[in-house]
Amino acid sequence: MNFDNEPELIAHYVKQGWEHIEDDGFIGLIGPMFQKKVDDKLHFCFPTLKKHKNRNNVVQGGALLTFCDRVLGVVARAESSTPKTATIQLNMDFVHSVKIGEVVKASPVLVKDSKHLLFVKGTFYVNGVVVGEASGIWKKIKQIN
Repeated sequence: MNFDNEPELIAHYVKQGWEHIEDDGFIGLIGPMFQKKVDDKLHFCFPTLKKHKNRNNVVQGGALLTFCDRVLGVVARAESSTPKTATIQLNMDFVHSVKIGEVVKASPVLVKDSKHLLFVKGTFYVNGVVVGEASGIWKKIKQIN
């Protein structure tokens, strides 16, 4: 599906039951991104737009890596009930290019929740085809107050 503007795209996905991930920082610039919970599992999608293209006219790897960092981090916090975390390691294998207009989907999983660290992995798909594999480590940040 091609949309002329982001508000139309956001409205479309919200109608489909997705929650728009709103962020007034970097994610707001790189998005839009969406999430929804189905059977207690978080699912994410990233509809790609012209602004995500690289010089080869496919989605820029940095846009995919940003999506990966965000969704793995969300799962780390949500599944561990940790209010604040920081990415300390992130590995991404780019398996297949993503064409502009395609929608990247993922449902990452928390692999291990230790005293100070969270280990998360995810596979990223477009129409059922693997486009990337990622794993990372998030540090639990102590709340000060």
